[in-house]
Amino acid sequence: MTSIDSVSISYRANFQNRKYRKEIGKLNPIDHYLTAITLLFLVENFFILKPYILGIYLFSSLSHSLSRS
Repeated sequence: MTSIDSVSISYRANFQNRKYRKEIGKLNPIDHYLTAITLLFLVENFFILKPYILGIYLFSSLSHSLSRS
Protein backbone atom coordinates (compact mmCIF):
# COMPACT_ATOMS: atom_id res chain seq x y z
CA MET A 1 0.00 0.00 0.00
CA THR A 2 1.44 3.35 -0.98
CA SER A 3 1.28 6.46 1.15
CA ILE A 4 -1.26 8.00 -1.27
CA ASP A 5 -3.57 5.01 -0.73
CA SER A 6 -3.33 5.30 3.04
CA VAL A 7 -3.99 9.06 2.89
CA SER A 8 -7.07 8.52 0.73
CA ILE A 9 -8.34 5.78 3.06
CA SER A 10 -7.86 7.94 6.15
CA TYR A 11 -9.56 10.87 4.39
CA ARG A 12 -12.54 8.66 3.51
CA ALA A 13 -12.77 7.35 7.07
CA ASN A 14 -12.62 10.90 8.42
CA PHE A 15 -15.35 11.99 6.00
CA GLN A 16 -17.56 9.07 7.09
CA ASN A 17 -16.97 9.95 10.74
CA ARG A 18 -18.00 13.55 10.14
CA LYS A 19 -21.09 12.39 8.26
CA TYR A 20 -22.11 10.08 11.10
CA ARG A 21 -21.40 12.77 13.68
CA LYS A 22 -23.71 15.14 11.79
CA GLU A 23 -26.43 12.47 11.72
CA ILE A 24 -26.00 11.81 15.44
CA GLY A 25 -26.14 15.55 16.07
CA LYS A 26 -29.50 15.66 14.28
CA LEU A 27 -30.85 12.77 16.34
CA ASN A 28 -29.62 13.88 19.75
CA PRO A 29 -32.26 16.53 20.60
CA ILE A 30 -35.06 14.11 19.69
CA ASP A 31 -33.37 11.40 21.75
CA HIS A 32 -33.06 13.67 24.77
CA TYR A 33 -36.72 14.65 24.40
CA LEU A 34 -37.84 11.02 24.25
CA THR A 35 -35.63 10.08 27.19
CA ALA A 36 -37.08 12.92 29.26
CA ILE A 37 -40.65 11.86 28.42
CA THR A 38 -39.87 8.23 29.27
CA LEU A 39 -38.28 9.16 32.60
CA LEU A 40 -41.20 11.45 33.46
CA PHE A 41 -43.67 8.68 32.59
CA LEU A 42 -41.79 6.15 34.74
CA VAL A 43 -41.56 8.53 37.70
CA GLU A 44 -45.26 9.43 37.44
CA ASN A 45 -46.23 5.77 37.23
CA PHE A 46 -44.05 4.97 40.22
CA PHE A 47 -45.77 7.63 42.34
CA ILE A 48 -49.23 6.52 41.16
CA LEU A 49 -48.46 2.84 41.83
CA LYS A 50 -46.47 3.39 45.02
CA PRO A 51 -49.48 3.18 47.42
CA TYR A 52 -50.66 -0.02 45.73
CA ILE A 53 -47.18 -1.56 45.88
CA LEU A 54 -46.87 -0.52 49.53
CA GLY A 55 -50.33 -1.95 50.28
CA ILE A 56 -49.52 -5.26 48.61
CA TYR A 57 -46.21 -5.43 50.48
CA LEU A 58 -47.88 -4.71 53.84
CA PHE A 59 -50.69 -7.17 53.14
CA SER A 60 -48.28 -9.94 52.13
CA SER A 61 -46.04 -9.35 55.16
CA LEU A 62 -49.09 -9.28 57.45
CA SER A 63 -50.51 -12.49 56.02
CA HIS A 64 -47.06 -14.07 56.24
CA SER A 65 -46.73 -13.15 59.92
CA LEU A 66 -50.30 -14.37 60.63
CA SER A 67 -49.65 -17.70 58.94
CA ARG A 68 -46.54 -18.17 61.11
CA SER A 69 -48.35 -17.74 64.42
